[in-house]
Amino acid sequence: MEDHSFLYAAFAIFSLLTLSTIVLSITKLIRIPFAVGLLFAGIGLSLLQHAYDLEVLNYFSFSPDVVFYVFLPTLIFEAAYHLNLHQFKGLFREILSLAFLGLLVSTGVIGVGLNYLLDMPITIALVFGALISATDPVAVLAIFKELKAPKKLTTIVDGESLMNDAIALVFFQFFLKIAGGAAFVFSAKFIFTETAHLVQSLMLGVIVGAILGFVFSFAIAKIESKGAQLTLSLILAHATFLVAEGILTHILHIPTSGILATMVAGLIMGNFGKRKLSQPTVKSFAEIWDFLGFLSNALIFILLGVKIGQIDFNLYWKEILVASALTLFVARGVSVFVSLGLSNLTRAKNQEISFSYKIITMWGGLRGALAATAVLMIPAKNEYVEMLQAMTAGVILVSFLINAMTITALLKKLKIVNFTKNENLQEKEAQIII
Repeated sequence: MEDHSFLYAAFAIFSLLTLSTIVLSITKLIRIPFAVGLLFAGIGLSLLQHAYDLEVLNYFSFSPDVVFYVFLPTLIFEAAYHLNLHQFKGLFREILSLAFLGLLVSTGVIGVGLNYLLDMPITIALVFGALISATDPVAVLAIFKELKAPKKLTTIVDGESLMNDAIALVFFQFFLKIAGGAAFVFSAKFIFTETAHLVQSLMLGVIVGAILGFVFSFAIAKIESKGAQLTLSLILAHATFLVAEGILTHILHIPTSGILATMVAGLIMGNFGKRKLSQPTVKSFAEIWDFLGFLSNALIFILLGVKIGQIDFNLYWKEILVASALTLFVARGVSVFVSLGLSNLTRAKNQEISFSYKIITMWGGLRGALAATAVLMIPAKNEYVEMLQAMTAGVILVSFLINAMTITALLKKLKIVNFTKNENLQEKEAQIII
Protein backbone atom coordinates (compact mmCIF):
# COMPACT_ATOMS: atom_id res chain seq x y z
CA MET A 1 0.00 0.00 0.00
CA GLU A 2 1.37 3.40 -1.01
CA ASP A 3 2.41 5.67 1.85
CA HIS A 4 0.82 9.13 1.60
CA SER A 5 2.17 10.42 4.94
CA PHE A 6 4.28 13.20 3.42
CA LEU A 7 1.42 14.30 1.17
CA TYR A 8 -0.99 14.44 4.11
CA ALA A 9 1.50 16.34 6.27
CA ALA A 10 2.10 18.94 3.54
CA PHE A 11 -1.65 19.27 3.00
CA ALA A 12 -2.16 19.72 6.74
CA ILE A 13 0.40 22.54 7.03
CA PHE A 14 -0.96 24.57 4.12
CA SER A 15 -4.53 23.92 5.22
CA LEU A 16 -3.70 25.33 8.67
CA LEU A 17 -2.11 28.42 7.10
CA THR A 18 -5.16 28.93 4.88
CA LEU A 19 -7.44 28.50 7.87
CA SER A 20 -5.43 31.03 9.91
CA THR A 21 -5.80 33.62 7.14
CA ILE A 22 -9.57 33.08 7.06
CA VAL A 23 -9.72 33.31 10.85
CA LEU A 24 -7.76 36.60 10.77
CA SER A 25 -10.34 38.13 8.40
CA ILE A 26 -13.26 36.92 10.51
CA THR A 27 -11.79 38.10 13.82
CA LYS A 28 -11.16 41.57 12.39
CA LEU A 29 -14.75 41.66 11.19
CA ILE A 30 -16.35 40.63 14.49
CA ARG A 31 -13.69 42.34 16.63
CA ILE A 32 -12.41 39.46 18.75
CA PRO A 33 -8.71 38.68 19.43
CA PHE A 34 -6.99 36.70 16.66
CA ALA A 35 -5.57 34.19 19.15
CA VAL A 36 -9.04 33.40 20.48
CA GLY A 37 -10.32 32.81 16.94
CA LEU A 38 -7.39 30.46 16.24
CA LEU A 39 -8.05 28.48 19.42
CA PHE A 40 -11.71 27.99 18.47
CA ALA A 41 -10.69 27.02 14.92
CA GLY A 42 -8.35 24.37 16.32
CA ILE A 43 -11.07 23.05 18.61
CA GLY A 44 -13.41 22.88 15.59
CA LEU A 45 -10.85 20.82 13.67
CA SER A 46 -10.50 18.44 16.58
CA LEU A 47 -14.28 17.98 16.84
CA LEU A 48 -14.44 17.40 13.07
CA GLN A 49 -11.77 14.74 13.36
CA HIS A 50 -13.67 13.04 16.19
CA ALA A 51 -16.99 13.14 14.33
CA TYR A 52 -15.85 11.91 10.91
CA ASP A 53 -12.56 10.09 11.66
CA LEU A 54 -10.81 11.79 8.74
CA GLU A 55 -7.31 10.32 8.32
CA VAL A 56 -5.75 13.54 7.03
CA LEU A 57 -6.73 15.36 10.24
CA ASN A 58 -4.39 13.05 12.17
CA TYR A 59 -1.52 15.08 10.71
CA PHE A 60 -2.78 18.37 12.19
CA SER A 61 -0.26 18.19 15.02
CA PHE A 62 3.46 18.56 15.64
CA SER A 63 5.76 16.84 18.08
CA PRO A 64 7.20 18.81 21.03
CA ASP A 65 10.61 18.70 19.29
CA VAL A 66 9.23 20.52 16.22
CA VAL A 67 7.68 23.18 18.45
CA PHE A 68 10.95 23.47 20.42
CA TYR A 69 13.43 23.60 17.53
CA VAL A 70 11.37 25.30 14.80
CA PHE A 71 8.70 27.59 16.27
CA LEU A 72 10.38 28.64 19.52
CA PRO A 73 13.59 30.15 18.00
CA THR A 74 11.43 32.10 15.54
CA LEU A 75 9.26 33.61 18.29
CA ILE A 76 12.22 34.44 20.56
CA PHE A 77 14.37 35.96 17.79
CA GLU A 78 11.44 37.97 16.36
CA ALA A 79 10.64 39.50 19.75
CA ALA A 80 14.31 40.26 20.51
CA TYR A 81 14.97 41.73 17.05
CA HIS A 82 12.16 44.26 17.51
CA LEU A 83 13.31 45.22 21.02
CA ASN A 84 14.83 48.68 20.70
CA LEU A 85 17.04 49.05 23.76
CA HIS A 86 17.35 52.81 23.29
CA GLN A 87 13.55 53.13 23.45
CA PHE A 88 13.57 51.73 27.00
CA LYS A 89 16.21 54.15 28.23
CA GLY A 90 15.08 55.66 31.52
CA LEU A 91 12.71 52.78 32.34
CA PHE A 92 15.16 49.88 32.39
CA ARG A 93 14.93 49.34 36.14
CA GLU A 94 11.12 49.03 36.00
CA ILE A 95 11.20 46.71 32.97
CA LEU A 96 13.98 44.51 34.37
CA SER A 97 12.29 44.39 37.76
CA LEU A 98 9.05 43.16 36.17
CA ALA A 99 10.80 40.76 33.78
CA PHE A 100 13.05 39.12 36.40
CA LEU A 101 11.76 39.68 39.92
CA GLY A 102 8.13 39.93 38.85
CA LEU A 103 8.34 36.70 36.88
CA LEU A 104 9.94 34.84 39.78
CA VAL A 105 7.32 36.15 42.22
CA SER A 106 4.51 35.20 39.82
CA THR A 107 5.93 31.70 39.29
CA GLY A 108 6.28 31.16 43.03
CA VAL A 109 2.81 32.45 43.91
CA ILE A 110 1.17 30.32 41.20
CA GLY A 111 3.20 27.25 42.13
CA VAL A 112 2.49 27.47 45.85
CA GLY A 113 -1.15 28.43 45.22
CA LEU A 114 -1.85 25.45 42.94
CA ASN A 115 -0.05 23.12 45.33
CA TYR A 116 -2.16 24.34 48.25
CA LEU A 117 -5.55 24.79 46.52
CA LEU A 118 -5.51 21.83 44.14
CA ASP A 119 -3.01 19.55 45.88
CA MET A 120 -0.95 19.59 42.69
CA PRO A 121 2.67 18.33 43.01
CA ILE A 122 4.87 21.35 43.63
CA THR A 123 7.16 20.53 40.68
CA ILE A 124 4.24 20.42 38.21
CA ALA A 125 2.72 23.55 39.77
CA LEU A 126 6.02 25.42 39.26
CA VAL A 127 6.23 24.19 35.64
CA PHE A 128 2.82 25.74 35.03
CA GLY A 129 3.75 28.87 37.00
CA ALA A 130 6.81 29.43 34.82
CA LEU A 131 5.12 28.81 31.46
CA ILE A 132 2.05 30.95 32.23
CA SER A 133 3.92 33.93 33.74
CA ALA A 134 5.23 35.31 30.43
CA THR A 135 3.03 38.19 29.27
CA ASP A 136 1.88 38.80 25.69
CA PRO A 137 -0.07 42.09 25.64
CA VAL A 138 -0.42 42.49 21.85
CA ALA A 139 -4.14 43.25 22.05
CA VAL A 140 -3.61 45.69 24.94
CA LEU A 141 -0.84 47.55 23.10
CA ALA A 142 -3.13 47.94 20.09
CA ILE A 143 -5.71 49.55 22.41
CA PHE A 144 -2.99 51.79 23.92
CA LYS A 145 -2.03 52.95 20.42
CA GLU A 146 -5.62 53.60 19.42
CA LEU A 147 -6.35 55.61 22.58
CA LYS A 148 -2.98 57.39 22.56
CA ALA A 149 -2.07 56.11 26.03
CA PRO A 150 1.00 57.71 27.68
CA LYS A 151 4.29 56.55 26.16
CA LYS A 152 5.71 55.75 29.60
CA LEU A 153 2.93 53.25 30.33
CA THR A 154 3.14 51.69 26.85
CA THR A 155 6.92 51.30 27.17
CA ILE A 156 6.66 49.53 30.53
CA VAL A 157 4.02 47.04 29.35
CA ASP A 158 5.76 46.41 26.01
CA GLY A 159 9.23 46.19 27.53
CA GLU A 160 8.22 43.69 30.18
CA SER A 161 6.66 41.42 27.56
CA LEU A 162 9.72 41.48 25.32
CA MET A 163 12.17 40.87 28.17
CA ASN A 164 10.35 38.18 30.15
CA ASP A 165 9.75 35.70 27.30
CA ALA A 166 13.22 34.16 27.38
CA ILE A 167 13.47 34.26 31.18
CA ALA A 168 10.11 32.49 31.60
CA LEU A 169 11.10 29.73 29.17
CA VAL A 170 14.48 29.21 30.86
CA PHE A 171 12.73 28.63 34.20
CA PHE A 172 10.08 26.50 32.48
CA GLN A 173 12.83 24.22 31.16
CA PHE A 174 14.47 24.18 34.58
CA PHE A 175 11.31 23.10 36.42
CA LEU A 176 10.27 20.68 33.65
CA LYS A 177 13.62 18.92 34.01
CA ILE A 178 13.10 18.66 37.78
CA ALA A 179 9.52 17.41 37.30
CA GLY A 180 10.78 14.71 34.97
CA GLY A 181 13.18 13.33 37.57
CA ALA A 182 12.51 9.86 38.93
CA ALA A 183 12.99 10.85 42.54
CA PHE A 184 12.73 14.52 43.32
CA VAL A 185 13.91 15.59 46.76
CA PHE A 186 14.96 18.98 48.04
CA SER A 187 18.48 18.77 49.39
CA ALA A 188 21.40 21.15 49.74
CA LYS A 189 23.41 19.14 47.19
CA PHE A 190 20.54 19.05 44.69
CA ILE A 191 19.84 22.79 45.00
CA PHE A 192 23.54 23.66 44.64
CA THR A 193 24.04 21.38 41.62
CA GLU A 194 20.95 22.51 39.73
CA THR A 195 21.57 26.18 40.50
CA ALA A 196 25.16 25.85 39.25
CA HIS A 197 23.89 24.22 36.04
CA LEU A 198 21.34 26.99 35.59
CA VAL A 199 23.91 29.77 36.07
CA GLN A 200 26.30 28.02 33.67
CA SER A 201 23.52 27.58 31.15
CA LEU A 202 22.59 31.28 31.30
CA MET A 203 26.19 32.50 31.05
CA LEU A 204 27.10 30.24 28.12
CA GLY A 205 23.83 31.13 26.41
CA VAL A 206 24.74 34.82 26.53
CA ILE A 207 28.28 34.10 25.24
CA VAL A 208 27.11 31.89 22.34
CA GLY A 209 24.40 34.39 21.38
CA ALA A 210 26.82 37.33 21.50
CA ILE A 211 29.50 35.61 19.40
CA LEU A 212 27.13 34.40 16.69
CA GLY A 213 25.12 37.64 16.79
CA PHE A 214 28.20 39.79 16.04
CA VAL A 215 29.64 37.35 13.48
CA PHE A 216 26.40 37.19 11.52
CA SER A 217 25.83 40.95 11.83
CA PHE A 218 29.16 41.65 10.12
CA ALA A 219 28.55 38.91 7.53
CA ILE A 220 25.08 40.23 6.68
CA ALA A 221 26.44 43.78 6.33
CA LYS A 222 29.12 42.59 3.85
CA ILE A 223 26.64 40.85 1.54
CA GLU A 224 24.80 42.98 -1.00
CA SER A 225 22.05 40.52 -1.93
CA LYS A 226 18.91 41.26 0.10
CA GLY A 227 17.73 37.66 -0.29
CA ALA A 228 21.01 36.33 1.12
CA GLN A 229 20.84 38.80 4.01
CA LEU A 230 17.34 37.69 4.97
CA THR A 231 18.38 34.04 4.69
CA LEU A 232 21.37 34.61 6.97
CA SER A 233 19.10 36.22 9.59
CA LEU A 234 16.89 33.12 9.51
CA ILE A 235 19.97 30.91 9.84
CA LEU A 236 21.23 33.05 12.73
CA ALA A 237 18.02 32.53 14.73
CA HIS A 238 17.98 28.76 14.34
CA ALA A 239 21.73 28.05 14.18
CA THR A 240 22.24 29.87 17.48
CA PHE A 241 19.53 27.78 19.09
CA LEU A 242 20.86 24.52 17.59
CA VAL A 243 24.45 25.22 18.63
CA ALA A 244 23.43 25.95 22.22
CA GLU A 245 20.68 23.34 22.74
CA GLY A 246 21.68 20.68 20.23
CA ILE A 247 25.47 20.59 20.09
CA LEU A 248 26.58 21.99 23.45
CA THR A 249 23.75 20.76 25.70
CA HIS A 250 22.73 17.42 24.22
CA ILE A 251 25.84 16.22 22.35
CA LEU A 252 28.69 17.66 24.43
CA HIS A 253 26.64 17.72 27.68
CA ILE A 254 27.60 21.33 28.44
CA PRO A 255 24.42 23.04 29.74
CA THR A 256 23.74 26.07 27.53
CA SER A 257 20.49 27.98 27.17
CA GLY A 258 19.43 28.06 23.53
CA ILE A 259 16.57 30.40 24.40
CA LEU A 260 18.87 32.99 25.93
CA ALA A 261 21.43 32.55 23.13
CA THR A 262 18.78 33.24 20.49
CA MET A 263 17.46 36.23 22.44
CA VAL A 264 20.94 37.78 22.71
CA ALA A 265 21.63 37.14 19.01
CA GLY A 266 18.31 38.82 18.15
CA LEU A 267 19.10 41.80 20.38
CA ILE A 268 22.49 42.27 18.73
CA MET A 269 21.08 41.95 15.22
CA GLY A 270 18.22 44.33 16.02
CA ASN A 271 20.27 46.98 17.85
CA PHE A 272 23.75 46.71 16.29
CA GLY A 273 23.53 44.73 13.06
CA LYS A 274 20.76 46.66 11.37
CA ARG A 275 22.64 49.95 11.79
CA LYS A 276 24.97 48.67 9.06
CA LEU A 277 22.09 47.99 6.65
CA SER A 278 20.29 50.25 4.19
CA GLN A 279 16.81 51.50 5.04
CA PRO A 280 15.08 49.30 2.41
CA THR A 281 16.85 46.25 3.84
CA VAL A 282 15.91 47.18 7.41
CA LYS A 283 12.29 47.50 6.26
CA SER A 284 12.49 44.07 4.58
CA PHE A 285 13.92 42.55 7.78
CA ALA A 286 11.03 43.93 9.83
CA GLU A 287 8.48 42.64 7.32
CA ILE A 288 9.95 39.13 7.00
CA TRP A 289 10.23 38.67 10.77
CA ASP A 290 6.70 39.97 11.30
CA PHE A 291 5.59 37.40 8.71
CA LEU A 292 7.52 34.55 10.37
CA GLY A 293 6.11 35.58 13.75
CA PHE A 294 2.60 35.50 12.26
CA LEU A 295 3.14 31.99 10.86
CA SER A 296 4.46 30.66 14.16
CA ASN A 297 1.68 32.24 16.22
CA ALA A 298 -1.01 31.02 13.83
CA LEU A 299 0.18 27.40 13.78
CA ILE A 300 0.83 27.26 17.53
CA PHE A 301 -2.61 28.55 18.55
CA ILE A 302 -4.44 26.31 16.08
CA LEU A 303 -2.46 23.29 17.26
CA LEU A 304 -3.19 24.16 20.87
CA GLY A 305 -6.87 24.37 19.91
CA VAL A 306 -6.64 20.91 18.31
CA LYS A 307 -5.15 19.55 21.55
CA ILE A 308 -7.85 21.28 23.61
CA GLY A 309 -10.60 19.76 21.46
CA GLN A 310 -9.44 16.33 22.64
CA ILE A 311 -9.76 17.26 26.31
CA ASP A 312 -12.76 16.54 28.49
CA PHE A 313 -13.32 19.91 30.16
CA ASN A 314 -15.72 18.37 32.65
CA LEU A 315 -12.61 16.92 34.28
CA TYR A 316 -10.69 20.19 34.53
CA TRP A 317 -13.17 23.07 34.97
CA LYS A 318 -12.12 23.55 38.59
CA GLU A 319 -8.42 23.63 37.70
CA ILE A 320 -9.08 26.17 34.91
CA LEU A 321 -11.05 28.52 37.20
CA VAL A 322 -8.43 28.33 39.98
CA ALA A 323 -5.50 28.76 37.55
CA SER A 324 -7.14 31.76 35.84
CA ALA A 325 -7.95 33.59 39.07
CA LEU A 326 -4.57 32.79 40.61
CA THR A 327 -2.55 33.74 37.51
CA LEU A 328 -4.31 36.85 36.23
CA PHE A 329 -5.39 38.51 39.44
CA VAL A 330 -3.52 37.21 42.50
CA ALA A 331 -0.03 36.36 41.22
CA ARG A 332 -0.06 39.13 38.62
CA GLY A 333 -1.12 41.70 41.17
CA VAL A 334 1.50 40.65 43.72
CA SER A 335 4.31 40.52 41.12
CA VAL A 336 3.53 43.95 39.64
CA PHE A 337 3.10 45.78 42.96
CA VAL A 338 6.20 44.15 44.48
CA SER A 339 8.39 44.80 41.42
CA LEU A 340 7.31 48.37 40.74
CA GLY A 341 7.14 49.11 44.45
CA LEU A 342 10.81 48.19 44.85
CA SER A 343 11.82 50.13 41.72
CA ASN A 344 9.99 53.18 43.10
CA LEU A 345 12.29 53.10 46.13
CA THR A 346 15.16 54.05 43.81
CA ARG A 347 13.25 56.88 42.14
CA ALA A 348 12.61 60.49 43.05
CA LYS A 349 9.03 61.19 44.11
CA ASN A 350 8.09 62.77 40.78
CA GLN A 351 9.50 59.80 38.81
CA GLU A 352 7.71 57.01 40.66
CA ILE A 353 5.27 54.71 38.86
CA SER A 354 1.80 55.76 39.98
CA PHE A 355 -0.87 53.50 41.46
CA SER A 356 -3.02 53.83 38.32
CA TYR A 357 -0.10 52.75 36.10
CA LYS A 358 0.45 49.73 38.34
CA ILE A 359 -3.21 48.75 37.99
CA ILE A 360 -3.09 49.00 34.18
CA THR A 361 0.21 47.08 34.06
CA MET A 362 -1.38 44.35 36.15
CA TRP A 363 -4.60 44.24 34.10
CA GLY A 364 -2.71 44.38 30.80
CA GLY A 365 -0.70 41.24 31.52
CA LEU A 366 -2.40 39.03 28.94
CA ARG A 367 -1.15 35.51 28.17
CA GLY A 368 -0.52 34.28 24.64
CA ALA A 369 1.92 32.66 22.24
CA LEU A 370 4.77 31.86 24.65
CA ALA A 371 2.49 30.03 27.08
CA ALA A 372 0.89 28.12 24.19
CA THR A 373 4.33 27.22 22.82
CA ALA A 374 5.67 26.05 26.16
CA VAL A 375 2.72 23.81 27.01
CA LEU A 376 3.00 22.10 23.60
CA MET A 377 6.62 21.25 24.48
CA ILE A 378 5.62 19.11 27.47
CA PRO A 379 6.10 15.41 26.52
CA ALA A 380 2.89 13.47 25.87
CA LYS A 381 4.01 10.82 28.39
CA ASN A 382 3.74 13.34 31.24
CA GLU A 383 0.64 12.36 33.23
CA TYR A 384 -0.34 16.02 33.79
CA VAL A 385 0.05 17.22 30.18
CA GLU A 386 -3.68 17.21 29.36
CA MET A 387 -4.57 19.13 32.50
CA LEU A 388 -1.80 21.70 31.89
CA GLN A 389 -2.98 22.22 28.31
CA ALA A 390 -6.54 22.80 29.50
CA MET A 391 -5.38 25.23 32.20
CA THR A 392 -3.14 27.14 29.78
CA ALA A 393 -5.91 27.54 27.20
CA GLY A 394 -8.32 28.61 29.94
CA VAL A 395 -6.00 31.33 31.24
CA ILE A 396 -5.30 32.63 27.71
CA LEU A 397 -9.04 32.80 26.93
CA VAL A 398 -9.92 34.50 30.21
CA SER A 399 -7.13 37.07 29.78
CA PHE A 400 -8.45 38.01 26.34
CA LEU A 401 -12.16 37.86 27.10
CA ILE A 402 -11.99 39.71 30.44
CA ASN A 403 -8.76 41.75 30.68
CA ALA A 404 -8.42 42.82 27.04
CA MET A 405 -12.13 43.56 26.65
CA THR A 406 -12.34 45.78 29.75
CA ILE A 407 -9.04 47.64 29.73
CA THR A 408 -10.45 50.55 27.70
CA ALA A 409 -13.05 51.22 30.38
CA LEU A 410 -10.38 50.90 33.07
CA LEU A 411 -8.13 53.42 31.30
CA LYS A 412 -11.05 55.89 31.26
CA LYS A 413 -12.03 55.14 34.86
CA LEU A 414 -8.49 55.86 36.07
CA LYS A 415 -8.40 58.98 33.88
CA ILE A 416 -5.24 57.82 32.11
CA VAL A 417 -6.88 58.57 28.76
CA ASN A 418 -9.80 60.93 28.21
CA PHE A 419 -12.07 60.91 25.18
CA THR A 420 -13.22 64.08 23.46
CA LYS A 421 -16.96 64.57 22.84
CA ASN A 422 -16.46 63.49 19.23
CA GLU A 423 -14.61 60.31 20.32
CA ASN A 424 -17.37 59.50 22.82
CA LEU A 425 -19.92 59.90 20.02
CA GLN A 426 -17.89 57.60 17.75
CA GLU A 427 -17.66 55.01 20.52
CA LYS A 428 -21.44 55.05 21.06
CA GLU A 429 -22.00 54.77 17.30
CA ALA A 430 -19.62 51.79 17.10
CA GLN A 431 -21.45 50.07 19.96
CA ILE A 432 -24.79 50.51 18.16
CA ILE A 433 -23.34 49.11 14.91
CA ILE A 434 -21.87 46.10 16.75
